[in-house]
Amino acid sequence: MSETNLESRVIVFAPVANDANAMAGMLRQNGVSAVIAGSAPQCRTLMEGGAGALLLTEEALRELRAERTMELLRRQPPWSELPLLILTSGRAARLADLLESTAAAAGSITLLQRPVASALLLRSVRVALSARARQYQVRQLLADQAARQQELETAKTTLERELQRRREAEAALGKWAEQDSEPERFPRWVRYAGAAAALIFAVAVRQAFQAEVQNRLPFVTLFGTVAITVWFAGFWPAVGVALLGYVGCAWLFVPHAELLTATDVYAFVLYAVGIALILAIGLAMRRAHAQARANARMAIERQRHAERALAERDRAEARARELDERLRVAVKNSRFVLAQCDADLRYRWIHNPHPDFPQAIGRRDDELDRGRGALELMALKRRVLDFGQGATGDITIEGPTEARSYAVVAEPLRDAAGRVVGVTTAALDVTDRKRAEDALRESEARARAQAVELEAVYESSPLGLSVLDTDLRFRRINRRLAELNGRSVAEHIGRRVEEIVPGVAEQAAAALRQVLATGQAVRVELRGATPSVPGEERIWDEHWAPLRNDKGEIVGCVVVVEEVTARRRYEEAVRESEERFRAMADNVPQLVWMARPDGRVFWFNRRWYEFTGATPEEMGREEQLDALMHPQHRDRVRHGFMAAVAQDRPWEETHPILGKDGRYRWFLSRAVPIKDADGRTTLWFGTNTEITVLRETQDALREAQRQVRQYAAGLEQTVAERTARLQETVQELEAFSYSIAHDMRAPLRSMIGYADILNEEHGGNLDDTARDYLRRITVSARRLDRLIQDVLNYSRIVREELPLEPVDAGQLVREVVEGYPNLAAARAAIAIDPGLPAVLGNRAALGQVYSNLLDNALKFVPPGVTPAVRVYAEPGAAPRADGRGEWVRLCVEGNGIGVDPKVRARMFQMFQRFTRAGLYEGNGMGLAIARKAVDRMGGVIGVEPAAERGTRFWFILPMAPATPAAEWE
Repeated sequence: MSETNLESRVIVFAPVANDANAMAGMLRQNGVSAVIAGSAPQCRTLMEGGAGALLLTEEALRELRAERTMELLRRQPPWSELPLLILTSGRAARLADLLESTAAAAGSITLLQRPVASALLLRSVRVALSARARQYQVRQLLADQAARQQELETAKTTLERELQRRREAEAALGKWAEQDSEPERFPRWVRYAGAAAALIFAVAVRQAFQAEVQNRLPFVTLFGTVAITVWFAGFWPAVGVALLGYVGCAWLFVPHAELLTATDVYAFVLYAVGIALILAIGLAMRRAHAQARANARMAIERQRHAERALAERDRAEARARELDERLRVAVKNSRFVLAQCDADLRYRWIHNPHPDFPQAIGRRDDELDRGRGALELMALKRRVLDFGQGATGDITIEGPTEARSYAVVAEPLRDAAGRVVGVTTAALDVTDRKRAEDALRESEARARAQAVELEAVYESSPLGLSVLDTDLRFRRINRRLAELNGRSVAEHIGRRVEEIVPGVAEQAAAALRQVLATGQAVRVELRGATPSVPGEERIWDEHWAPLRNDKGEIVGCVVVVEEVTARRRYEEAVRESEERFRAMADNVPQLVWMARPDGRVFWFNRRWYEFTGATPEEMGREEQLDALMHPQHRDRVRHGFMAAVAQDRPWEETHPILGKDGRYRWFLSRAVPIKDADGRTTLWFGTNTEITVLRETQDALREAQRQVRQYAAGLEQTVAERTARLQETVQELEAFSYSIAHDMRAPLRSMIGYADILNEEHGGNLDDTARDYLRRITVSARRLDRLIQDVLNYSRIVREELPLEPVDAGQLVREVVEGYPNLAAARAAIAIDPGLPAVLGNRAALGQVYSNLLDNALKFVPPGVTPAVRVYAEPGAAPRADGRGEWVRLCVEGNGIGVDPKVRARMFQMFQRFTRAGLYEGNGMGLAIARKAVDRMGGVIGVEPAAERGTRFWFILPMAPATPAAEWE
């Protein structure tokens, strides 16, 4: 298991193994890592390995105290407060003892009263793990900061070590420059051997050139030898070569008698001077070359050391930048409030400051807030400065807007010498957590109340409830089942079923074996006697469900028991009653059958089988019942009966049924629903009564009725012929009246025209009386012309066909108002409702209706009153008989003089006027035309008082269908 998994696991410790297994199993099922501690030492070992929370019972807490595990909790680092969740019995004395024993050991303690709900326990564990995860975040931040400091110290040490090596290298190079170390490249004997070889070479050259040089300057050939020797072998070998070479050459090539001449002495002096010059120049050049090489080596070495130092410094800076970046990202994304304070406890930098104190740099806590929380935080930091050790605490900062709680971890900040120069703090805002804890406590209280309620339900349940182990021992039982068994609850616990209810022990063992074998719940019926009612057989309907542990193993059964003795006896009585009913139904002359609530027939009496010749097996097939029905009536009968079933109403129908002789005979079939006490249909009871004789009598009656209808048809034809002649006469009269009315308009137009000309051309020559007469002639002629026009309109509406089509009532009303001059002048007084629908009518006739109603509404207004007319619709007046929609009620409402209720019945008749003559214009034809037009369109028109004052004329027309015109035509 990885370190992360160890730190997020929950250690479960309970002395009772079943309790620990149940709690751990529930946590694992919900994705929480849980490990069970079998003993207090094992719990201590697991805690040392790492844990996210510790879940234990109060009995386990006593064992932990005996094993001194609390010392391990007290020695936690400053950032660590291992959450403890303790299951208690809820007694006040025990709670006080637990709090006293654990308060100093852990900072987060959650007490859960048993029995605890699974959801509450899971929520509490997740809150504790979340708090523990935040503690590990604080630890990681502190570890990262310490690692960064350590790496910086390591980089500093490395740089100092490299500088020391550089100084040592420079000193060594200085020594090399002072030494003549060139010859040291060869051993001493090699150098001297080289000098001897050079001397031999010089003598050989002298011998080769003896003829040319004779005895002059026998030492000249030694100059190169000396130069080579001083360069290669050093100073003293070169001196030796020079002396030996001179003496040897002088001895070999110069006569001995001439060795001590003045010339030889002079030559020796010159030789010595030359050799000295050669030695000096060679030595100086050799040392200069050695110094140049030493300087070059020193420069190269310095460059190498500098490159290594720079590379090391770059690596140290890169590591420092990486640590800085990691720390910056961690700080940026952290929910912690991180800060550093100097020795005076003034903030040097801060991350995620309190929202009420954004400008905290350079200030102290007591300067930001005078509350108790600020003083406690100052005291915590001062304690870290004084003692040089970390400290933790819970601080509440009272800001101007709100109070927030923080969990604070403070550590000393040290310089390179280890002196405490400030304080580093990491604070986590735990306001929400504290609120969550408060909510959790409230939830725990509710959970305890629910547990009490569940316990009350368990104990007061009308069903018997118990828990049995695999040995059929009672682990738990409620009061109801104990009463059924005739023993107390205490007498059941720990005892086997055969000891309590021996009469059902074998049946219970069989049920348990079935549960263990299948792993599924089973339902069984047990019969036997109990101590409560000895000697009497009782019946129980029991549900056995497996009880599993956290490993999925079946460790027992949960049993739900319901005594059904009275129910079974009632069912037996019902069966006896059904048998009596069947005997009675089989002996009646009718065909009797019964159907289920969904209409499927499931039983027929014996008379049915005798008539049809079918067997019960054949009638069990639904198609057999259809085969006995006449093909022409089969669908009608089935649909009718199913409709009655759907509406839960009695059914009655007549239809033929096929008998075993191959003949169809007519039956009157009836069925009624049989309902229970709650009014629900439990079955259908039906009968078929033969009515073949009655049917034959009805056929004879229908024949007689047919003859009567034939006579009536002849009579109707006679009436139709006379009606046609009458309609022809009416049409001729209508045409005559239309012609008369049309021909009368010609002289009226002449009268009106000549009167207008007379008034325009000679009106000034007439006196007032003559002009009044002339005006009366014009007015009367115009009134008669309007009357004739109305008669023509009425005749046209009566005579012509009015094809119906969808008409937009709103658009039509606006066109009528704009097209009629008298209506257009009063347009402002007419309010047209925008919701006027499309209706099914004739456009011209509907326009005539609206024009007459609007003209009346504007005309019949009391003197001095401004007309106000409203046109609107009231849909949904009534459904149409053809099923194609609804009727709509169209209204024209005005604030006129109103209508006397006595004359409403005559208002729509021709030439009816109900106002004093001369007060209002009119000829009594407008409403008659409107009524006739609405009648021809299949509607109804009427009048009623308005809501406030005035009159409301209304007419009802069918609403236009949504289907295309071709379809409704």
